[in-house]
Amino acid sequence: MIYGAGTQRIEDEIKRRFPFLQPIRMDRDTTRKSGAHTRILQSFESGESQLLLGTQMVAKGHDFAHVTLVGVVNADTALFLPDFRSSERTFRLLVQASGRAGRGKQAGEVIVQTLVPDHPTFRSLIKPDVEEFLQNELHTRELFNYPPYANMGLVTLAAEKNESAEKAAIECRSLFQQDQDQLLISGPTQALVARLKRRYRWRILLRTRREEDADGSLLRSCIRRVRDQVTLPQDVIFRIDMDPLEVV
Repeated sequence: MIYGAGTQRIEDEIKRRFPFLQPIRMDRDTTRKSGAHTRILQSFESGESQLLLGTQMVAKGHDFAHVTLVGVVNADTALFLPDFRSSERTFRLLVQASGRAGRGKQAGEVIVQTLVPDHPTFRSLIKPDVEEFLQNELHTRELFNYPPYANMGLVTLAAEKNESAEKAAIECRSLFQQDQDQLLISGPTQALVARLKRRYRWRILLRTRREEDADGSLLRSCIRRVRDQVTLPQDVIFRIDMDPLEVV
């Protein structure tokens, strides 16, 4: 079982180096047709294929007693996304992926490819020590004022023209600065996926410390004030996401 990005390249390399293996790939390209997902898993479970490789979909919820080795390729990709939950998501996914090995009578082994093996996320995974990971993560979030120590709101300005979205975001930022003594303001920055559904997106991340704004009412009030004050062109969308699951 292998999990990682660039699955077709990995498949080609495996076939080149180990021609005796019969790998099967499970990703967005190979599961488009109805029933493909089930057929792939049945092929792997029956032993017709000795190696299953794919994206995150191979890491979750599958119970194969004969799997003794799990490999995770390029595990740093998700770890260093510009999102405060990136370590949490990476740790959770790696724990899930690791759990696919050794579910039968034979012991399992997990190999993780990373350029930063001393990163706290990987150190906690090796032990494994969930409590240690949680304590490290909470310390980091408290230090940089992220949930659960802060309320968070994400304002997105979207428009068909990138210049329009950026200009609107800059204007909103200037209005939010009127409350800069109460708000922690980050941005505006362009979204990681800059263009979605034919619209360019720029974002402003806003936070208030829970010790000063326990229920988030101050944060919501500041956002409503700017939403009501700002004058935007008709083609610009002002979107608010309170307590967002993703900030990229």
